[in-house]
Amino acid sequence: MQLVKEYPMALYHPARLILSDTEGPVRPIVMQFRASLSFPVLDRFVDELCRVVMPETRLQNMLVELKSQLNSFSDPTTFQTFIDRAIPDVFPSDSNDLWRYGQAYRAALPLVDSFRALKLLHPVNDRNAILQKLQELDDALQTMRPRTKTKHMQLEDLSPWLADFHCSSMRGQRGESSVEIPGQYGVDRDTPNPSHHATIVKVMPDVLVFVSLRLPIQITFRGSDGKHHRFLAKFGEDLRQDQRIQQLQREITHRLRWDRHCREHQLALRTYEVVPIRPNFGLFGWLEGTIALSEIAKQAAPRYNPGDRGQAHVLNEYGRFLLSVSKQDTSRKEPLDTGSYNSPALYGMVAAFGMPEQIRSKYVELSQTIRSSTLKRALYDMAASPESFYRLRMNFAKSLATMNITCWALGIGDRHLSNIVLERATGMLVGVDFGIAFSAGTRDLPIPELVPFRLTPQFVAVMEPMRLAGILQKCHLHTLQCLRDSRMLLRACLEVFVREPTVDWLKAARQRAIANTESERSSRGGREWNPQVRVNTVLRKLSGANPKQLLAEELRLGIIAQQREFLVGYLALVDASAPVSTEKVGRESVLSTALQTEMLLEMAVDGKLLGITFGGWYPWF
Repeated sequence: MQLVKEYPMALYHPARLILSDTEGPVRPIVMQFRASLSFPVLDRFVDELCRVVMPETRLQNMLVELKSQLNSFSDPTTFQTFIDRAIPDVFPSDSNDLWRYGQAYRAALPLVDSFRALKLLHPVNDRNAILQKLQELDDALQTMRPRTKTKHMQLEDLSPWLADFHCSSMRGQRGESSVEIPGQYGVDRDTPNPSHHATIVKVMPDVLVFVSLRLPIQITFRGSDGKHHRFLAKFGEDLRQDQRIQQLQREITHRLRWDRHCREHQLALRTYEVVPIRPNFGLFGWLEGTIALSEIAKQAAPRYNPGDRGQAHVLNEYGRFLLSVSKQDTSRKEPLDTGSYNSPALYGMVAAFGMPEQIRSKYVELSQTIRSSTLKRALYDMAASPESFYRLRMNFAKSLATMNITCWALGIGDRHLSNIVLERATGMLVGVDFGIAFSAGTRDLPIPELVPFRLTPQFVAVMEPMRLAGILQKCHLHTLQCLRDSRMLLRACLEVFVREPTVDWLKAARQRAIANTESERSSRGGREWNPQVRVNTVLRKLSGANPKQLLAEELRLGIIAQQREFLVGYLALVDASAPVSTEKVGRESVLSTALQTEMLLEMAVDGKLLGITFGGWYPWF
């Protein structure tokens, strides 16, 4: 209780997140704890902040949840209760309550009413009608989505109360004087001093919607320090995993500073704040002065490649290759639909029927449609002089190596070009969005990730003429050695994942349990994947385990193992990869840091593994 009295704002969001899942009777100390963190205006502020979500995203989440649970309903009462609970209180309950809600939510009310009307149908007898209604709602939502890359909106369209908020409204409230800017605790290792923290004066009236899967929204707080603090509000994911990985990365950076070799090379990880507010909503600290590599790729490719036909052409050619290897029709001249080459079964058939050398050759062919120096020249254009380009390039290589090894150790996947951003002033790379972690990219994705990290041709070519030799190899080696030396400390940090699994982990565990029950191979018993197994995999990596053997094991325990033919094909590609380091390893079960690094680098650039990578990852850049 002493911590609650001294640092209530540090505990406010974590406590609300944990206590929201508490069911049944609670102990008196918990009730006292909850009462100590009760701040009426702050509670209202947070509730209104949760409205900073596009209504299309909330509705889409409702549809997905109902579709996934529909087969489990047999009783109409249970079905009706589920629908009532699925509709959040951010939507108006009736037309008499519209004045309290923003225009965006008022406009979505007809769709909410259509969803609520499903209660009149029987979950068993009218199942086909329910599915048809859900499809109609889904089609209507697709028409509501913005068509441009970004969309400017007014905050009052989402939350009129938040748009009118000013810190002066909190004066006179018992126990409340201000709302702190989120994410000011734990940034450094010193004792926090709340009196020095910036507070929110006003929420800026303009917000920016990014048109991606979750439609995240950029929101800006004007602070008492005179600065504008930007955050990205994201709905639909449990951000506690991202928060914990950022905390782990801060601890890793601290260990890197204590290591002699890493300190000499100034190796570090750039981190940012993550503030989970609800199990499915939270804030990301905005990375100022950065640009996503996907944007660099779109801008630089036509500039430095005369006659460039764009990423769509490369993806179309790759799709035709996948169809031809899987013995499907490729005679059509028109561009392929995206769904034609995004099918997990298509990739599985290519892995099963394609020759490793055939896959590698096609990968090299498509990589050569983009000049290898494209990214390097884009970096050069950012520099003010040759000397500053040298510094940018060195920072690029060092941050890439540190990020790569950390991502491999923690099993972080989904490193497509939009999930890596570049700091323009320094050239440092920063990873974002850690929803796919602890080997979930290999085990839980229907198109498994095989490469340990992103080291595609453009990244390697930045360091011409040395390429992988020199600074890249050294920084990968020193980072891995530092992590191996610190594995017991990291083990203690990872215990929080075991003691308090995130919502996404629990959902994955339930889905895996269902799959095991339905699978004919459930008797094998090795497919169950609990939090302790995930943590143990990290420790095995840092104890010198063979990366190829670990990858093969994860494939055997993953969902791809449900298709025996596909699994054999993927395992054959893994077995054929990294031949040089594989020969050096021989029968060794525990690898030295140098040998482990060599195998990881060889696997990362192996065309056989990159050639069967999901097209959306865009492995050719």
